[in-house]
Amino acid sequence: MELNRRQYLATLGTTASALALAGCSGDSNGSEDGDGDSTDTPTSGPTGNPVDIIETWHSALDDGDIDTANNLIHENASEETGVTEITEGQGEFYNGNSVTLDNTEIVEEDDNVVVVEVTTTVAGNTETSTLELRSQDGAWKVYGIRDE
Repeated sequence: MELNRRQYLATLGTTASALALAGCSGDSNGSEDGDGDSTDTPTSGPTGNPVDIIETWHSALDDGDIDTANNLIHENASEETGVTEITEGQGEFYNGNSVTLDNTEIVEEDDNVVVVEVTTTVAGNTETSTLELRSQDGAWKVYGIRDE
């Protein structure tokens, strides 16, 4: 099965979101420091590390875990943004081939959008792409692929 570059990158983007959710599922609200005072500090953006999301997404792809990968995709992602849900056929492709995350680097960041340059190797082919993650329900999710 052959995937075009857009499909590959879309699948890559989806994995990133799933990773973010898995990496930040712990409870960070309502904790106390022992004297009854709350230790919460307000945050202006989503919780979790966007790079962790990307790592989780790639791991899900490598394991053929389509559900986890798709759960990391932003609800407003679309063919227009370059990221769509992973199909069963794409999942079989990734499950049958090694998916390696070689490098990640945050290149742009604000409260609701993070842009990460990602280098991956899939089935022996190395690609560098730029993924956009956006906030959804307090977590980072893969939204799109930025054209280089």
